[in-house]
Amino acid sequence: MKPVAWHVARKRLGLQPRPFALLVATGAFQRVGRRFDLVTLAANHARAVEIQKAADQQIEAIRADVARRLAALGANPYCKEA
Repeated sequence: MKPVAWHVARKRLGLQPRPFALLVATGAFQRVGRRFDLVTLAANHARAVEIQKAADQQIEAIRADVARRLAALGANPYCKEA
């Protein structure tokens, strides 16, 4: 299959916009010059989505933990005043 530009690959495969660094880290694409291989994108997209979901869950867990700790100290975690 002929390599295509990133925005074309995303459109054809229905990939959601993701941080490019995440896709690089997960190996969710194989770069061919300045273009991307659709087969590799399709094969590894699910892995990239799983990693993104896991990262989102970790971020939410950290936020909940910080809010809990601030509440235990009597601070309002949603107050923007310092």
